[in-house]
Amino acid sequence: MIKIEYCPEAFTLRASGHAGYAPPGQDIVCAAVSTLIQTLALCVLGYTHGLEGEPTVTIGDTRDEATEISCTPLPEREREISLIYWYCICGLDALCERYPENIGITVLRHEDLHTESQA
Repeated sequence: MIKIEYCPEAFTLRASGHAGYAPPGQDIVCAAVSTLIQTLALCVLGYTHGLEGEPTVTIGDTRDEATEISCTPLPEREREISLIYWYCICGLDALCERYPENIGITVLRHEDLHTESQA
């Protein structure tokens, strides 16, 4: 199962695992999730004029490693950056509804995110 953790307060999305819908290389669920997450990463990386510092995009090399996209928007750009993440989450949520055994989404609070990263 692909596990998506999303923290809207921290502008962070983390994905890990494999959908298991089909063998690797043939899995349409993994392909759809990868496409959405890569689009999010490209949008965040391309929007650096609206961010405080550089965004962090960590791409896991294997299905057990997490891919994470995180950024800190300038206060006047928070709405725009929120929309970028929201569009990705809308697509991921639609996939979760269609393939609930292959993808799960957890929305975290900012405090939960810091607890997760320290564990």
